[in-house]
Amino acid sequence: MNTVVLLDDDDQEHELDFLASIELDGEKYMVLSDVFYEDEEYEEDEAESEDQDEYEWEDEFLSIIIMKVENQEGAEVLNLISVTDQKVLDEVFDIFKTNYSNEFRFADSD
Repeated sequence: MNTVVLLDDDDQEHELDFLASIELDGEKYMVLSDVFYEDEEYEEDEAESEDQDEYEWEDEFLSIIIMKVENQEGAEVLNLISVTDQKVLDEVFDIFKTNYSNEFRFADSD
């Protein structure tokens, strides 16, 4: 997985795993998750499986973070904006679940 480093308004760095890029209504969104390392064994397993597209997370849960990408002409870094519209969050997450159902297991929200 690719790691993304976000810089917040207080200049604090936050490492997140990049899961996907989703387009909705002409806007681009990034689906991210907290970087998850249960123990050193994970890091060793990941190093051995770098050629694979996915890592077996077993029964662990990942927190999903959806950010809107704001492109600025000539900018060297992406500007990511928090999404507060629940309808947009739900639609982007539904697309993510559909597109990546073979790579992730999703818990029922009911």
